[in-house]
Amino acid sequence: MILLSKESIKRIIKINKGKSYTYGLCRNSGELFYVGVGKLNRVFKHELEQRNNSKSNLHKLTIIAKESQLKYVLYLVSSNQEDCLKMEAAIISKYGKIDIDTSTLTN
Repeated sequence: MILLSKESIKRIIKINKGKSYTYGLCRNSGELFYVGVGKLNRVFKHELEQRNNSKSNLHKLTIIAKESQLKYVLYLVSSNQEDCLKMEAAIISKYGKIDIDTSTLTN
């Protein structure tokens, strides 16, 4: 897993304008805590949710609030969103979820 900065992710999204992607949010330590699928700037909406005091996923938002700077992972960039959704499901299946005590993923 290669950790990327916000700037790197922005460049990749710009180059692949309009394509879907499967991404991961990581703590500064590199620990993966959330996996999602998006287009354009979706990967950055989680930080906006946290700043706006959203109550959508308290585990995820608590981690974002505590981290000084998130790291990111891109697993797949594709013009086929279905492929990205399958990748997301596979990653969640591999790592498990915090709500069922199998991992640290907050999905």
